[in-house]
Amino acid sequence: MKEQQLLINGFELPAGQMREYSGEMREYKVLTLWQPWATLLVYGIKKIETRPKPTSWTAEKGTYLIHAAQKWTKEQEDICLTEPFKSELDKLGYAPLYNRLPLGCIIGAVNVLGCHKITYCNSDDFVNEYAKIETGKIINEPELSFGDYRAGRYAWLCENHRVLKTPIPYKGGQGYYQKFNGDDSLIEYL
Repeated sequence: MKEQQLLINGFELPAGQMREYSGEMREYKVLTLWQPWATLLVYGIKKIETRPKPTSWTAEKGTYLIHAAQKWTKEQEDICLTEPFKSELDKLGYAPLYNRLPLGCIIGAVNVLGCHKITYCNSDDFVNEYAKIETGKIINEPELSFGDYRAGRYAWLCENHRVLKTPIPYKGGQGYYQKFNGDDSLIEYL
């Protein structure tokens, strides 16, 4: 196959990552997360994504591509230095340079099984002993540290966490949306 120049959402893929366009396009749902939460989710360390409100999309129980936002702040770096974030990121090889986490690209995918209301949290701050969702499922550490489990928020239960072999540069906004239209041949998992 002859290699072609390929642009994805305005970005040129780096040399060696070009593939001939197959002509098949598929629409993907995209969830943008800040680091380190994006990396923890695609590696399956974080299994639940917490959101302030539900979405009808989660009722579709589909695949979401995980987009690591471009933003990197001192607060994000500080979080990487706290437990349980630090030890989990260390296992993945990101210590001590947490600013090497991929930014501004699609880094993997998860399947969303459903969206459930968080009905109980035994604390009003972010240091919780446990939380409960409407299905009766109890959320304990370390998962509690990876999300905002205040009562009234929503938990997206995820499975089939996958990491891309090569991140796909992508410009997106915070939140979830159905905007990524890409060549299926670019989506290759480890």
